[in-house]
Amino acid sequence: MDEYLIDNMIPYMHNGGYDFNHMLMMPEDQLERMYPKIYYIINPIVMKQCDIMDEAYGPDYIPTREELERMIDNIMYDVEGRMKEEMPDEYEKSGMRPRSSGNPSNNPRGNPDGNHF
Repeated sequence: MDEYLIDNMIPYMHNGGYDFNHMLMMPEDQLERMYPKIYYIINPIVMKQCDIMDEAYGPDYIPTREELERMIDNIMYDVEGRMKEEMPDEYEKSGMRPRSSGNPSNNPRGNPDGNHF
């Protein structure tokens, strides 16, 4: 009797050739060309928040919804500050204003309970 080999089945176990990874990320150089001013403000802040999370929990950690919202609040707070300094005209036109409902304790890092993450 012939042996059953799982290796022969592997090509059929994949998703049929549909690869959606190209839809998940835009190349960084394309983002730089499309939005050069904004890219150089936002990208370092996002990278810093990701590095903080990686240092605290490791690269394979998946943050909870609350942790993700805190990261977004931190990023928004830092981006608003940098935009006020570096692009005051665009900041005024954008209508970006500090959000009061998401930060009831007025903690500048955006975390109501005072913890960093």
